[in-house]
Amino acid sequence: MPPIRTTLMRYLRQVSPLVQQNSIDEAVCAWDGRGFDAIAAIELRSRIRAELELSVSLGVATSPLVAKMASESAKGTVTGVRIVSPGDEPAFLAPLPIRALVSIGPRSETRLKAAGITTIGEIASRDLADLVTLCGQSYGRYFHAAAHGIADGTLTDKRVARSISAERTFATDTAERAALWQALRDQCDEVAVRVRNSGMVAAEIALKLRYGNWQTLTRQMRLMAASDDAAIFAAAAGALMRRHWERGRPLRLLGVCAGKLAARTVVQGALPLQEPA
Repeated sequence: MPPIRTTLMRYLRQVSPLVQQNSIDEAVCAWDGRGFDAIAAIELRSRIRAELELSVSLGVATSPLVAKMASESAKGTVTGVRIVSPGDEPAFLAPLPIRALVSIGPRSETRLKAAGITTIGEIASRDLADLVTLCGQSYGRYFHAAAHGIADGTLTDKRVARSISAERTFATDTAERAALWQALRDQCDEVAVRVRNSGMVAAEIALKLRYGNWQTLTRQMRLMAASDDAAIFAAAAGALMRRHWERGRPLRLLGVCAGKLAARTVVQGALPLQEPA
């Protein structure tokens, strides 16, 4: 019989399009389509307990950072679940003790407490310059952002594709603008559906052009905000097309790629490896 943690990770990958295993007893999952409904999270926890005989705590939030702290705060509660809806991050974080903030260790805790800071809300109320003076440039900047619920980084799983693309090779090389634009829009529609169905959003769109002599050109553009919207993909791809296609030169292949994928919303699970009481 495989270790229960392996069984659990496999189980999570059956219910989520993206699972990032952080440690032996912790994982973060994309929570696509279920939003911030506590009932769905409670049902997932109940299924894990019933089917795997394992007790877990779950936190749902817009970022892995806040979801992790929500999961920790859910331990020992009746439901074992804590939901932090978009915009509720400051209210959730403010009363928590500073040690609850991810990456605050004993040294930083001692320095902050010596400065009269005992809660995450009090960290958030301090100027960035004060925190840099107290904790150094790197930690000061991180604590300031994290206390406001802001964190860099995206949810990843090495087994999940980092990009989703669609290409079309034309029966004959073409420079017909209407045909090329229609192909571009069709590809953006296809890519957007696949990105959406995977529970992801894309932060970058790339355009691939191949001419009749097999010369191939790839150019990309960062989006203003990560998206799964076909119209936004088409606008970016169209801008790249106007900028980089040699107008009038026939194309053999046209392709669109959505890259820098990240989960739309996440659920953090703290997974104690023990039988339920």
